[in-house]
Amino acid sequence: MVEYEYRFRAKDGEYKWLYTRAKAIFNEKEKPLQLIGSNTYIHPRKVAEENMAHLAYYDQLTGLPNRFRLKESMNQRIEEYKKDYRMFASILININNFKKVNDILGHELGDNLLSQVADKLRTLTDPEDFLGRFGGDEFIIMVDIKDHEDLEHKMKCVADLFEYYWQVEGRSFHITASIGAAIYPQDGQTRSEI
Repeated sequence: MVEYEYRFRAKDGEYKWLYTRAKAIFNEKEKPLQLIGSNTYIHPRKVAEENMAHLAYYDQLTGLPNRFRLKESMNQRIEEYKKDYRMFASILININNFKKVNDILGHELGDNLLSQVADKLRTLTDPEDFLGRFGGDEFIIMVDIKDHEDLEHKMKCVADLFEYYWQVEGRSFHITASIGAAIYPQDGQTRSEI
């Protein structure tokens, strides 16, 4: 009995999922005579599984990877960098007094502001960097560095974002952020140490 799931390209150009289950029928000389089985269209189930996986690892508001994806990415990066003796920095950005923004202006405006912060942080990251939402008002950037000057430059760019006013639904806001960093392997050898 053979069972497998696979994607195929449909006539409309989209990829769809099928599940095939088959068994070979042999004659008395052990030569295959025929293959019997069935195909089942499983595309809706696979799409639902992909959506669930996305929800498990990505923040719904910002579309950024969440803390679960961060844990995996950091563990992978540590394993890779351990072999090559490379460094990376984990930069934590915490928006100060964000609870007051939500309390005074409401969660909808607060969500809008968080989305804008995420969009601005995206402009500072390279494809090999990791940008994620760590929690309510916390973001993390993992970035390769060669030395402390690289880290200082990246942290200054992040700090500069908070020098300006943010526009949310016709209102101007000045928010500040606390920014800290840890360097692998200098400040820690494991994800929990970093």
